[in-house]
Amino acid sequence: MTYQDLPPLLAVRVFEVAARRLSFTAAAQELFVTPGAVSRQVKLLEEFLEVRLFHRLARGLELTEEGRFYFGVVQAPLQQLAEGSTQLKQRGREGPLRVTLIPSFAVHWLVPRLDRFYKSHPGIDVLVDASFRSVDFSREDMDLGIRLGEGFWPGLRADLLMTFDWVPVCAPQLLKPDKPLREPNDLAQYPLLSMMTRDIWLGWLKMAGADRVTFERCTFFNDSNVMLQAALDGLGVALGRSNLIHADVQAGRLVQPFNIAFPSRTAYYVVCAAERYHHPKIAAFREWLLAAAEESNPMRPIEPNNS
Repeated sequence: MTYQDLPPLLAVRVFEVAARRLSFTAAAQELFVTPGAVSRQVKLLEEFLEVRLFHRLARGLELTEEGRFYFGVVQAPLQQLAEGSTQLKQRGREGPLRVTLIPSFAVHWLVPRLDRFYKSHPGIDVLVDASFRSVDFSREDMDLGIRLGEGFWPGLRADLLMTFDWVPVCAPQLLKPDKPLREPNDLAQYPLLSMMTRDIWLGWLKMAGADRVTFERCTFFNDSNVMLQAALDGLGVALGRSNLIHADVQAGRLVQPFNIAFPSRTAYYVVCAAERYHHPKIAAFREWLLAAAEESNPMRPIEPNNS
């Protein structure tokens, strides 16, 4: 046998689906192509084999005698190839559980709790991929992710992990006795720290009724980790995510001058490829994350009473 004896393999795969469904339209839906593309691949295979594989009828498709024979020839090898590929893929994923997430969540929430996961699941190692890139779970060797968004990503199963509010925080040493923060408008006496967009600060200031605060003295950041470090260093007042600044506030490294919370329109979700949702390691880590989030949920700050 030479490779010249092999039929076009894409056409063989398309033929198997069309023969199984007896419909070019149904085959196209399964393969995510157009019916015309299915028809062209079948025609290509017929020309290669020099036989007709289907009778095209008004009510649909019907396999010819040669088509029935060839369907029996190709179906088992294709199934075996699919099963073998899945087994090999699973073997390749027997290493550490690979988790992708943004750096701020990794630093301030996940990493400080990982030892608890290891104590309850000593047989599972975790590889933490902390980056801003959006991982393609269908192409990359990644098991699970923690994403910030509104809860919908095509092809992924998403479970709500936690919501959060934006709250003002600063280092205790920043506050001066002659510049007290008694009301939100007093923020005009201090520099602000902000992410690249002002929208969150503007939303908080509007909720707090702080119409005299401007951005004349404001430093902007593209990384919330750096912004929080700037707050810890006394550079200004930042708006932090309530779930990520909770430990620093509890330890006294940061103070929250106002109990005014601006609700976020996004939340954290645990995501993974839909077909791997019930994989034992993924399910174990997801259930631990959800339990840890429930346990660590800080009290929501009190919103202002404007009555």
